[in-house]
Amino acid sequence: MPSMRKEKIRILTLVKWILFAAVGIAAAFVVYELFFAGSARRPAISFEAPPNVVLGEDFPLTVVFVNNSEVLIRNVEISMTVPNGAMFSDGKNEVRRMREAGTMDVGEEYKETFNIRVLDAAEAEKSFEASVSYLPATLNKSLIVSKDFIVSVETPVKTELVVPNEVMAGEEFNWSLNYENTSDQEWILLFNLTAPKDFSSNFSESPITVKPGEKGEVSFKGSANLPDMSVFSLRVETRGELNGRDYVVSDVSKDIAIKASPLSLKIDLLNAESSSGAVKPGSVLRYRLVCSNFSNEVFRNVIVRASLKGNMYEFAGLAVSGNASLNNGTIFWNYATDPDLAALDPGESREIIAEVPLKSDYAVRQASDKDFTGTMTANAEAVVASTGIKLTSVVVFDAKLVGVLKISPKIYFRDAASGIINSGNLPLKVGSPTDFTVHWALSNQASDMSNIEVRAVLPVGVSLTGNQKIPVGEFSLDPNSNEVVWKIPKMLANTGVVDKPLEAIFQIRATPIDEFTGSYMPLLRETRATALDDFAGVSVSATGLPLNSFLTDDPTVSPLDGLIRG
Repeated sequence: MPSMRKEKIRILTLVKWILFAAVGIAAAFVVYELFFAGSARRPAISFEAPPNVVLGEDFPLTVVFVNNSEVLIRNVEISMTVPNGAMFSDGKNEVRRMREAGTMDVGEEYKETFNIRVLDAAEAEKSFEASVSYLPATLNKSLIVSKDFIVSVETPVKTELVVPNEVMAGEEFNWSLNYENTSDQEWILLFNLTAPKDFSSNFSESPITVKPGEKGEVSFKGSANLPDMSVFSLRVETRGELNGRDYVVSDVSKDIAIKASPLSLKIDLLNAESSSGAVKPGSVLRYRLVCSNFSNEVFRNVIVRASLKGNMYEFAGLAVSGNASLNNGTIFWNYATDPDLAALDPGESREIIAEVPLKSDYAVRQASDKDFTGTMTANAEAVVASTGIKLTSVVVFDAKLVGVLKISPKIYFRDAASGIINSGNLPLKVGSPTDFTVHWALSNQASDMSNIEVRAVLPVGVSLTGNQKIPVGEFSLDPNSNEVVWKIPKMLANTGVVDKPLEAIFQIRATPIDEFTGSYMPLLRETRATALDDFAGVSVSATGLPLNSFLTDDPTVSPLDGLIRG
């Protein structure tokens, strides 16, 4: 009997493995059908269209849809989406157009042609998307297949921007736009210039008519009052009119570098808080402007102009040797205000000092009023004595204003509003514990701040109870210094100015000793807050006064209640 039972178990085991193998083979077959063989039998999209198209000329884009599946498909809808800068040739304001193909048998092919026109040649390629929605006969849910088709756009009018690689600040230079009409139609061209505000030119937007095959050039003069070693761009967008329709024919740009001028001008801030030019509100900025001659020629009639921009300047307190305009914050120096500027010999320098006070308070009205700067833009002009050539140098100096951190410590005995109940004796009694709640209200102005720490030492006879309410960050006791420490990783600008301050509340327990009898007991030493100003890149700090049992912030407690009794 045991041998028969074993034989039966072996047969059952064999059958089980055969079934497992059959299931595995079936699963593999299904996976193959779904992901491999089935992929060749799905409906497919292809395109018939020219690979290159010409701006403004209509071209046919044909979508070819083939039912490669093994089942009938119904509700076939073909859609074409055109990108920005293209349109359907009939002029209707549509970016997507649909066509119904109805029902398609297995292997049936359907073609739909869309006539397209490209309006914008600023991009060399345009991508068109075709999508087909269909319902297989074996399903009750529609499926979608999509495909993109990219065409290269040729422009009938070619343009080239011709500029020098580098110029000196203030130097007048020639620049031009070359054009060529390669089409067999007449185009009306209009040019649009984009340039820095410190670039000036005799550029004209007047339209020009360009005949088929015509080449030409429009030339201009320009100059840029920008700092030495800086780079600026000129960009010209060419729009063309053909048969009453407007097209973007081209969009070209070139960079131009400002090379160092032999007339050098530098600005530094003598009393900055850091090398990056950080300054505190309420301080007086001592600007030093140094004008130097790095040539072998004599420069005459040196003129220095400085423009101050920033709503924290207090222009009424300007202290300068030159002529100042309080209306727009400009200062002007020449040989009349400083005789040494009449001539600048080779290798010589002239130094000018300007003192400009800052307002003490930030004009903060909303959370985005932050990252204040004071910008001085100065330019120097001089004439080369031997040639009469005018030289210019431009420099910009940004002073970053440091944000303000504030900490306000307060202490209460009756503080039900905080949700913490204090107990103990009032008036205070030697050897008898009494609880108080400390409130630290933290705020900042004008800058985001990070790595904020608030610290205060607990005096003798004072300890933490563990009851606390901390809105953000970590709160702990440093056993080495007996300091309570509140650490906050990040604080957004104007917290506590346009909204409520961050407020940490913690309970302390004070047990008076004999030596304090008849006096007020120290409850918290000076509170110190520190942080990193993320904008100015410097450390900021704030302090709060020590607190004792006089309890000036608790209106429910009289001064006599804070005196310690034996």
